[in-house]
Amino acid sequence: MTYKKGNAYLLLSFIFWGVIIALQINILVKFTSFSNMMLTEKLNSNTINVSIEELSNTADHLVIAIIVIGIMFAILSVLFFVSYIKVHKSGKLNENASMTDQLTGLPNRRSFDNRLSLEWKRAAREQTAISILIMDLDNFKKYNDTFGHQQGDKALQSFADTLNDSLKRPGDFGARWGGEEFIALLSGTDAMGAMDLAEKVRQSVQDMEIPATDIEATKITVSIGINTWKHGDNSTLDEFISRADMALYNAKGSGRNKVCHWHKL
Repeated sequence: MTYKKGNAYLLLSFIFWGVIIALQINILVKFTSFSNMMLTEKLNSNTINVSIEELSNTADHLVIAIIVIGIMFAILSVLFFVSYIKVHKSGKLNENASMTDQLTGLPNRRSFDNRLSLEWKRAAREQTAISILIMDLDNFKKYNDTFGHQQGDKALQSFADTLNDSLKRPGDFGARWGGEEFIALLSGTDAMGAMDLAEKVRQSVQDMEIPATDIEATKITVSIGINTWKHGDNSTLDEFISRADMALYNAKGSGRNKVCHWHKL
């Protein structure tokens, strides 16, 4: 849409300058003709007056044309600019929507994958540690079946808010991984720092109150698997994630509501 409007704008520009140049050429031709006639002394006083009047009228027409077309050109420029801004903003909104989980407001998996790729390369380049947390709400399917999907959505939103409040540093990045699974990337964070943060998240979730009419629906817990990469570790990006997933599986198998680091398996 913007491309077509841009072409129309360009076409009008050519038309505008084409008209101006044509009028200028018209005046130049008449003035040249008038000058030649003067030089050959073939003009009488009446002819001179008529020629001068024609030149004056043509110049007046040129001025009027420039003013009218200039005003039209300015209006069209403003309309095109306003249209471009609207389309640009709309595109930004659509882009943001495609990178955000609509239920929780957290970044979605696509957004996380983009960020993970950047931070992984940065950690390798700067030789700094990077940690990942994979979090899964315990017995969420049973919770959903017991209290209903609307209540399940409230639980997911409450957890997302708690997670977001826990990730305070600029380098921390949390996202909804899918379903009841969430994930967090902690750049510049070693194993001990990741364990401390994961435990704070686990405790905060255990203490949080989910809005509900049924008192049994106000509580839920989370299990968290952690992995840390540091300089000298030859693991790949896929292994970095899968090891955190294995740590999560171990936390689930240990009774749930646990935090487990892959290095301690």
